[in-house]
Amino acid sequence: MQAKMDINMKMDMKKMRTLLLLLLTTVAGWAQGEGAAESRWSVTPHIGVNRWTARYTPMTDDAMGHELGLTVGAELGFRVVPRVSLSLGADYTLQRFSQPVSESTNSLLRYTGDKNFTIATGRACFPLLAGVNVWKGLALRTGIELGVTLHTNTAKVDVGSLTMAQTTFEKKYYFDPVHWYLPVSLSYEYKRWVADLRYYYSLKKNHWKVDTYGVTSVIMQETHNKEHDSMLQLTIGYRFSL
Repeated sequence: MQAKMDINMKMDMKKMRTLLLLLLTTVAGWAQGEGAAESRWSVTPHIGVNRWTARYTPMTDDAMGHELGLTVGAELGFRVVPRVSLSLGADYTLQRFSQPVSESTNSLLRYTGDKNFTIATGRACFPLLAGVNVWKGLALRTGIELGVTLHTNTAKVDVGSLTMAQTTFEKKYYFDPVHWYLPVSLSYEYKRWVADLRYYYSLKKNHWKVDTYGVTSVIMQETHNKEHDSMLQLTIGYRFSL
């Protein structure tokens, strides 16, 4: 009787080990499948450079001189279907360009410093994009972007004359507080690294004004014509699944 009980117990233990092994195999397979599945949500921090073009030169239609600026931010992405995605970004964009100093030939004032000075404005940008994968890793995207002006710089201009010593004027720039842009993006992803080349075109004509300060107060105010501006931007980022 005791031997029969021992045999039954061994058989039960064997069945339990078999069931436990099957259960562990099933759980492991399920976990592996879940880990391999690509999440629909992702976040991509990125950093890069931009080149801003602004046609704001007084009395002419010439573009300002180009200067490289900085872009840093992140993008939240959602995959709607395997080939279509949506994204919402938040960037800080420092845009820079140089303005030539205009000098009248009949004026006694003579600029003694650099003939060009750099203007910079910082903006918070929020692009909303829809994209389509046209090839493995390659996507085309477009949408709309809201830009909010955060700050601008004050440029110093050194001048002199035939009758007085050299002095310094300060130029304070004021840009439209809100901007709307049409972005068109071409991006390529390789092993989660994402290179994004993007072109922005303003949907409205933006304008700016300049106050020139002497020693204590404003001595001249300028209002420039409204014109469209544009920007070319290249960023590099890494995509994390959520």
